[in-house]
Amino acid sequence: MNLLLNAAEAIDAIPGRITIATGQTSRLEMYQQFDMQNIPSEDYVYFQVVDTGSGMHQAMLNRIFEAQFTTKATGTGIGLTATIDIIKTHKGAIRVCSTPGVGTIFQVFLPVSADVAKPYDALY
Repeated sequence: MNLLLNAAEAIDAIPGRITIATGQTSRLEMYQQFDMQNIPSEDYVYFQVVDTGSGMHQAMLNRIFEAQFTTKATGTGIGLTATIDIIKTHKGAIRVCSTPGVGTIFQVFLPVSADVAKPYDALY
């Protein structure tokens, strides 16, 4: 939810688009494409949130996961900090690409579980 909220706020009043995509990738693909180290699982699922908003410059990208860092007048600076903590707890990874004036891509990778999920109707 936080990634979607941030994307919407990056677009603000300008015409723009938010795209959400999902997929699956392997450790080798992640290593080759994203230069990610210490990849513990063979297979990963991912989702990405892409916006055509204001984008971020490198100095801002370097700080976005810092606790209490915010660029919003009413922001708390805990959204992305909580997001990265959740991802790390699940042995996942996040990649962020952004260009000022073009937009931002957040890609979240989570290891594929060997456990089989229960059907939705079995939960109730």
